[in-house]
Amino acid sequence: MKTFEDDHAKRVGTTALDAISKVHRIPPNLPKFTAVAEQLPRGDRAAFDPLRMTLALDPVDGDAFSFVHEFGHWLDWTALKAREWSSVKDARLGEFRDAVHASRRYQELATEMDRLDGRIRRRVASADDIADFKHIAYLLEPQELWSRAYSQWVTTESGAPALLAGLKAMQPGSGSRVPDQWADGDFGPIAVVIRKLFESRGLLP
Repeated sequence: MKTFEDDHAKRVGTTALDAISKVHRIPPNLPKFTAVAEQLPRGDRAAFDPLRMTLALDPVDGDAFSFVHEFGHWLDWTALKAREWSSVKDARLGEFRDAVHASRRYQELATEMDRLDGRIRRRVASADDIADFKHIAYLLEPQELWSRAYSQWVTTESGAPALLAGLKAMQPGSGSRVPDQWADGDFGPIAVVIRKLFESRGLLP
């Protein structure tokens, strides 16, 4: 399933995979990925490259929560349909997409994106407006919605302290300009659907 190329990737990856293994089994016979420590663009903590099949962790900021997020991308790319983002259109994730779209956080982001789009079209947007618009557009991509939800589900189900710290830093109330994650109560219905998805595939412990 994975190969670690350096001590940082191994330390962080082992913590993340220990938490994942408490929450669900990993489907067998999936393509292997390599976890590496790699200098990433500013602000990025980790990145999954489906072409190289690498999970890169920033050597300074790469943490276990970010590893789980990118592991979610790996599952998305390999577990349901080989070499395709299942989160984008696979019918088996339809209930998941419905739950996400019904969440308060998704609706807040979509509303804010529309507001910022209007400011950009009227040419009255600030630099912060444009940066926030780009970030929200990224957050609303189907594969990002899946991986953010997956990482929050693994974190809350496992209760792993290293993951909880990463989650809380990205939830509403954290002080972030545009929080990436859902508040605990808002996430509840999404968690139910994800658990149901893994249960239907026989992947719960």
